[in-house]
Amino acid sequence: LIRIFSEYDEERLDKNISEINAFHDQNKNIPAYVLIAPTASGVYRTDLPDSVGAVNEQKLIDEIYYDIDADIVPLDVFNAMYSVRDNYVYCRTDPYWTQAGAYEAYAASVSKLGAQPYTVANYDVDYTHVSYLGELSRESGVTSVAPDTVNAYRCKYGSYVKSTKIRRDKQTYTKTSVYNSSALRSENKYEYFLGANNFKCAQIETTNEDKPSLLIIKSDYANCFVPFLAPHFSHITLVD
Repeated sequence: LIRIFSEYDEERLDKNISEINAFHDQNKNIPAYVLIAPTASGVYRTDLPDSVGAVNEQKLIDEIYYDIDADIVPLDVFNAMYSVRDNYVYCRTDPYWTQAGAYEAYAASVSKLGAQPYTVANYDVDYTHVSYLGELSRESGVTSVAPDTVNAYRCKYGSYVKSTKIRRDKQTYTKTSVYNSSALRSENKYEYFLGANNFKCAQIETTNEDKPSLLIIKSDYANCFVPFLAPHFSHITLVD
């Protein structure tokens, strides 16, 4: 199942680009990066009927990267995702990438953040053996597609997560992992990654105290992406 991205608000897009540039202008001493996560609608656009009017995301993403300030580094992962599109890199019933897809985006981008990506062989994959039908299945009522599965990639090297603090509404939840096993018993299994899709802020502390810190102003695509970044940073703050 694919949620078709067929139109966008140009005025809002221009405003967002202006906000990115303004934020960077106020923080010139901090290296800045932008990663536009391509959706399944963009990556599989050539396989879709022309009648659905899917936006050419590759062209749109290139235009966005062109319009941001020249010293903001683009983390372009479209071609990396397109090259592995025949693999299970996007959920079949949710509008997000799988953790295997998030790994491909990580491997294509983390070197620009000053780190060398770990190969897949350097991860232990925990198979939860939990399958589910996600948001797109619930919205459409279509249940005939193969269900999605949830896995955890755990890096054998680098730093390890000491604590993850999630702030939602006026409450703060603290745990010792970026994975939340209790979500596997809920309706929204994708909340296995960081424990929620609707939090205001998350703070991840690792054992690698001599590594740099990272601030991510994010969408939900970052939830299963950030576990791959944890071995390379001492502290990661995510703001939704």
